[in-house]
Amino acid sequence: MSLCKLSQSTLLIGACWFLTSAVFYMLNLTQLAPLFFNDEAQVELAGDDGSFFGADTVEIADAMRSLTIDGDMRKHPLFSVVTAPMVDAVGRLLRIGENQSVIVTLGLIAASNVTFAWWILSRFAVSKTLALALCVTYGLMFSNLTFFSIPETYSLSGLAIEAYLCLLLVLRNKRTGGSAVLLGMAAGFAGLLNPPLLSLSLMGIAYGWNRGKEKEGLRYGILTLAVASLVFGLPYAFIYGRSILGFSRDYANHYASLSNLLEVKKVASVAVSFFLFSVVSPVVSLAGNISLHQILGYVNHPIAAATLLVYLVIGVVAIGQAIRRSDELVLPIAIWALTMLAFYVFFNPREAFLYSSQVLFPLTILTARGLAKIHLADRYKAGLVVSLSVLLGLNNVSVLYSQAL
Repeated sequence: MSLCKLSQSTLLIGACWFLTSAVFYMLNLTQLAPLFFNDEAQVELAGDDGSFFGADTVEIADAMRSLTIDGDMRKHPLFSVVTAPMVDAVGRLLRIGENQSVIVTLGLIAASNVTFAWWILSRFAVSKTLALALCVTYGLMFSNLTFFSIPETYSLSGLAIEAYLCLLLVLRNKRTGGSAVLLGMAAGFAGLLNPPLLSLSLMGIAYGWNRGKEKEGLRYGILTLAVASLVFGLPYAFIYGRSILGFSRDYANHYASLSNLLEVKKVASVAVSFFLFSVVSPVVSLAGNISLHQILGYVNHPIAAATLLVYLVIGVVAIGQAIRRSDELVLPIAIWALTMLAFYVFFNPREAFLYSSQVLFPLTILTARGLAKIHLADRYKAGLVVSLSVLLGLNNVSVLYSQAL
């Protein structure tokens, strides 16, 4: 009986949270619609390059209307394959136009992100109440709020990251060849949504490493990487053939540079974008980008400063507790986050904020597991997290609605 009640409560909370968040993100998408349905509005807001935080919103919205694996979708070959049928199905089911169908589809994907995050947190980290408070916070983090509210591939990538972490936690006590194959497959599919996510396999390898059993750990790691590489590489080879090598070389030559790794300013810019700007916006009005010098915005705006302070206190205390209690996720998440940080310093530090949402759920689940180890009633922990959610709402949502487009 108790199991039945638990199942019913989980379903009810999940459904209510999904519907509430779907409406919220659809309202945001409607507010920002000129950015991806009107090229002139995007250029006016973002500047001469016509991009919004580096996001190609117009091109990505077009890729959602009809199936394509060309252009920007060469970097994200599964994105249009997944979203174009969804847009078509939503349009037919609700009898709405393509633009409205794009908005609804993106709203549903965003809602799926925060609902799946809630389920994972409540299943593997904390109570349902605290998990819900954390997921409200997760959904209001500035990078998520922004990229869940426009056509961007990172909303779908977020689901892939959550799915990988969920599988990792399900298989946490099964360091076998089968678990290595499953985790490798998950990382490979995630890479087809966004190539850097192939690095998720490092998280599984670090999690599966057994001290004193180095040979087993090495075999586990090789198998994981081999499966991930095959799942990722074979579709590229089949669809694009050798042309993908030229495309990748030209793309890397345009953006990437090893010298970036030696420039303190670029390293700092990516780190600040990943761990500060991604959560708390330092600006008070919508802009096309955020750069390192805007960190002074926290000093000039009291709500932003208060939000940043509460965020840092919760994050430092909770993650510090996870480290102190030797949580088994600390090392895998730290290795992966630093790998992503180094990759984007090398690849394209100028648009670091665009990529920052990818690290937010792993850090959120680590924070949750740290909070679970603190000897304090859940209502007090939830109250502290809710206070952060309120501050994030006041600061970040006001930025998103700062001007009529």
